[in-house]
Amino acid sequence: MKSLNQRVKQILDDVGITHEEFLDGVTKGPGLGWWQREDRKCRGVALEVFIPDEPTAATLAKARGYCIGCPVRRECLYQAIIDIERVGVFGGESERRRRILRKWLVERRRAPAKECPAESAPSAA
Repeated sequence: MKSLNQRVKQILDDVGITHEEFLDGVTKGPGLGWWQREDRKCRGVALEVFIPDEPTAATLAKARGYCIGCPVRRECLYQAIIDIERVGVFGGESERRRRILRKWLVERRRAPAKECPAESAPSAA
């Protein structure tokens, strides 16, 4: 089983951000107006796509499909982490994966002097 640091590294690699970028994003917040951008891929898509009544692998994949390559994916993820969104797909990430990121943040805040241990964790090849 992967350690928490390895799981966080995998999630952030999937999003395409570093630990430092993630920490900076959730610390500063996504900024104002990101959800109003005309070029966000979810614009005009039914909310039920991202917050389905019955989440399945297929519904998660459909929602994530909109998030991949979206210009506000990071901001959406930061906002979901900050707001502790408990259901749905935000920034391409499920509740389970966001819970992993929040757990890592809590552990980091308990030991602020530590470096980002997942940055130096060996990747599974």
